Amino acid sequence: MEGVKSLENVLGMKGGDGDTSYARVSLCSQLKVIQVMKPILEQEIWQHISFENLKGGDGVFRVADLGCATGINTLIVADTIVQAVQATCSAHSVEVPEFEVNFVDLPSNDFNLLLRSLPPQQQLADRGPHKKDEGEHSFTEPPASRSYFAAVVSGSFYKRLFPAKSLHFCHSSSSLHWLSQVYALFLFPGTFDMKVQHIYI
Repeated sequence: MEGVKSLENVLGMKGGDGDTSYARVSLCSQLKVIQVMKPILEQEIWQHISFENLKGGDGVFRVADLGCATGINTLIVADTIVQAVQATCSAHSVEVPEFEVNFVDLPSNDFNLLLRSLPPQQQLADRGPHKKDEGEHSFTEPPASRSYFAAVVSGSFYKRLFPAKSLHFCHSSSSLHWLSQVYALFLFPGTFDMKVQHIYI
């Protein structure tokens, strides 16, 4: 256990915003992943959002980006998720909730750079879905503003990081290599039961 704990403290992407930092070198590869993933995220939110949970909660839709690292990648993902929920609520005449996005990574992550990179928060009266032309950003610049409260959570997502039933949506972009067990589909091809929805983290 001590070994795992020490690894959590040293593993992480290179901080800062220099030429060899994660914030710079990840732009090409990660932004391509985000471009491909964006319509999938939007469709999944549209199809699977639970309005009952929204109505029965405290009026806050909580998101976690597990393994957020630094740079504009995580900001674009957060903006995509928030906009998709706003648009889905508006289309179904459901009151749009407030949003809290939790940026989660290991203690060695450069959270200072991430927090400095956050776009300014919209005032309550200005919140709502972006207009079409505002939402279509170039994927090379961070969103101009944000319509969510931001928090950082330092820790490994191999451990419990949040209270029970406190999150509505969790996102992790490229973390399959961190799974703690091999999914049964790959161990025993042909024996996969679609009713089993377990992913080991």
